[in-house]
Amino acid sequence: MPARHLPDIDNKIERVLEVMSFGNSMSEGCRQAGIAPMTFLDNVEPGRYARAREVSASVQFDEMHLLENKTLGFGLEYGETPLDPQRYNVVANSRKWRLARMHPKAYGDKVGVELTGKDGGPIQHQDMSQLTDEQLHAILAQGSKE
Repeated sequence: MPARHLPDIDNKIERVLEVMSFGNSMSEGCRQAGIAPMTFLDNVEPGRYARAREVSASVQFDEMHLLENKTLGFGLEYGETPLDPQRYNVVANSRKWRLARMHPKAYGDKVGVELTGKDGGPIQHQDMSQLTDEQLHAILAQGSKE
């Protein structure tokens, strides 16, 4: 069932997407635009929302670099003191976790699976389609002994 189109909804959707483009969440954008999150999700084009999430993740990633520099004392304003490294770690770990879930292809952990045969060697393949039942049972019995 298509969502009903409310007056001024397009402007509110644009506002939410704009707020997200500064690294804020969709719910923060909805709060600022005065639109319910479900109404926003029912009316926004999925491709535009996906792109806004990517941009938001990218901005948050860039902000981590700025925080890192401020922790190291780079780029500080006059009179500004470096950030506490422990506080930076809390923020950085939280953002890394969130980014990995927002955009796993770019910021998620890379997981690889490697299959090997006996003693780390290559996997041995054997065409068993021509074997008799007795030969197959013998192979199974041999495998259960190992």
